[in-house]
Amino acid sequence: MMLKNALLCGLVLLTCGIVMPEESFGQDLTYRTTYMTPGGNPIRADLTINGSNGTYRSYNQFGQLVGGGTVSNLQLTNFGGQMVMFGNWQFNGGGQGTLTFRFSQNLRSFTGNWQFAGGGPSRTWNGSYSNGSGQLGNNGPYIGP
Repeated sequence: MMLKNALLCGLVLLTCGIVMPEESFGQDLTYRTTYMTPGGNPIRADLTINGSNGTYRSYNQFGQLVGGGTVSNLQLTNFGGQMVMFGNWQFNGGGQGTLTFRFSQNLRSFTGNWQFAGGGPSRTWNGSYSNGSGQLGNNGPYIGP
């Protein structure tokens, strides 16, 4: 019953557009991620977040670097108790768009998606905390005001 009430409360907050203040993400935090290409192929990428910006390096199935890009305008917001990150991505070889990551409670993993700037279908982008020189708090990456 408590879980149902908590979910309903979160739904009401989202429906009304009420969110907690934005928070900043720690520095130099690396996540081992996988995103799906428009053709449906999984690509492994290391995503490093430095506050509101970052970079990602993409690898083929043999572990060879094949490209990468940047993430920017990252905003971490508390939606009814779940930390959600919104931002933009840009691939060095062309292409750009938006991203949304929904973090686990301890911020050690996320499920999310990316989409091209002009719209169209979204594709998954999921990851788990790998390492970094940034602070850790509560068994996860540091989140501060």
